[in-house]
Amino acid sequence: MISALNDVVGRWPAILFGLGLFNAGFLASITVSLSSSWSIAELFGWSKSLNDKVSDSPKFYAVYIGSLVIAAFAILIPDLPLNYFSVIAQVIGGILMLPLHTVIGAKKILFHIADICIIIPLR
Repeated sequence: MISALNDVVGRWPAILFGLGLFNAGFLASITVSLSSSWSIAELFGWSKSLNDKVSDSPKFYAVYIGSLVIAAFAILIPDLPLNYFSVIAQVIGGILMLPLHTVIGAKKILFHIADICIIIPLR
């Protein structure tokens, strides 16, 4: 795609487009692994803030760094069908999201009901 762009608009716009694609992929890798580790930490009730030191929330940072390392090693495997694995990862994430939200949502609903019962006693 970049070589086709190079033929149409020249070398520098094609280079800038390639750098933009790299930047978007780099940002996405950080964002996806961070949101995944935050969801896992939320599920298990771990501390999950980037403002915390690594010693304050080691499990959150272990999941975060572990997912980055696994993704980095997967990219380095030659002839790996990355599009296929991307789709599979999205499907697995979608399947696992329902139980995750169910557990987290159930905790929040129970705490909310308990707060209402404490504030307004039921007769």
